[in-house]
Amino acid sequence: VKEGGVLVGDIHTGLRDGHSKRQQTGLLDHVFGIKRRKSKHRMRVRTGADGKPIPIRFGSEFGKPFTLAFNAVGPGDVVPVSAKPLASYSLQNEQHPAFLVNEFGKGKAIYLNFTATGYRVIENEGRSDEVEVTVTELRGMAAARFRRIFEKLIGYTDLSPSVEASGCALWRFADKS
Repeated sequence: VKEGGVLVGDIHTGLRDGHSKRQQTGLLDHVFGIKRRKSKHRMRVRTGADGKPIPIRFGSEFGKPFTLAFNAVGPGDVVPVSAKPLASYSLQNEQHPAFLVNEFGKGKAIYLNFTATGYRVIENEGRSDEVEVTVTELRGMAAARFRRIFEKLIGYTDLSPSVEASGCALWRFADKS
């Protein structure tokens, strides 16, 4: 990143070491231009109090402002230091940054304070287990908005023309001891 690359990470990035041990602070927080404060919300990842997805408001940097709901957002512990928030969400009437961009050296680090995938993390007594949830295919306006989010991400890179990916899978491992 310091030499001109682009790093994109979500709410899980840098929170565990190479042995999946939970860290007190994010190992890449300085690159993302954020700090973490103590949160009144215990879970790392959560839906709304009613169990519904949480709406994230994306600003004019994405074209016409819009809202798109996600199943999992951060617990309200992220505070921008040098990063610029381009989207936000609300937990118990408190605004929190959702999409942050930080200049780092010659490059950029983009922190997504939400997950755009179909899983939730359940934390229990220091352990974290992932639970698969059904993801419906996005269509219409939701699909167009989701595409605008990722076009913005790709716009920060030197990738040209646009990259299309299908059939991707995400695997995560955890220490269950």
